[in-house]
Amino acid sequence: MSNIFHLRRLQPRALLGAAGRWASQPKAQKPSPGTPKLRRLAWRRHLAAAGLLAGLAGLVALPASAAMTITRLTNAPAGPQVLISHTNYDAGGNTSIRHYPRLERDLKYDTVLNRYYYNRDRDLGQTFRVGGQGFTLEAVTIRTGFGTLPFRPGAIGAEMYLQILAVSGTPVINNHGTTTSPPGTRWQTFNPANPITDDYMTGESYANVRVVRGAFMPDLTAYRSDTNGAPGNGQFVRFALTGDDQVRLAPNTTYAFLIGFVEPAAERALTFAN
Repeated sequence: MSNIFHLRRLQPRALLGAAGRWASQPKAQKPSPGTPKLRRLAWRRHLAAAGLLAGLAGLVALPASAAMTITRLTNAPAGPQVLISHTNYDAGGNTSIRHYPRLERDLKYDTVLNRYYYNRDRDLGQTFRVGGQGFTLEAVTIRTGFGTLPFRPGAIGAEMYLQILAVSGTPVINNHGTTTSPPGTRWQTFNPANPITDDYMTGESYANVRVVRGAFMPDLTAYRSDTNGAPGNGQFVRFALTGDDQVRLAPNTTYAFLIGFVEPAAERALTFAN
């Protein structure tokens, strides 16, 4: 499973006008321990279980600019300016980014462990590979999910951030030696009977390229792609970079984007189609 997303480049004349910007961009810094390590959205639960997915506080501490707009699109982006896209998704589930106040946590019940556990704050993203010709990134478009809670009230008007990271190395899945279920020692979290829930990834490093914030999530509750579904389902949301925050991406290089909420609030969650 993978997140629906589209990456858009600038028109050729805009690329020429921005040719000198890449050299003047701040050098990518070695990520701090709080920098998230993501590979694919499908693995976000395994990374979180292994303690590799950092909290939002570690991200917003990075230098951030405010040159972004967020808008709802009526249809998926299309045309020659869309250079990278992935449109497969699972119509079920509520895989969300969320940022709740410290004491306002809803509990989930784990029937295997026979106990409750807390939802954790989370931000989500996707790695992608640039081909033989680099381009200047103008926008990232994602789609909201089709679960029962695709768009919660606390997301309306919330400030968002978009982080771009450069990825190096080769990902390797460490399965903790739990390839059957049962027996075997499994990570004691949600659904511990599933042997992949203790998996995590090694072999990759992430360097911050740019963090952009200052844009606010529009209200999606009036829209539904599935008319029988929950409010805000299946909506295309465009995160557009402006000015100097349009990032030049080098050829034959792997990058990642990460999206999250800047500040906590009650019911502040947004589901991705994944």
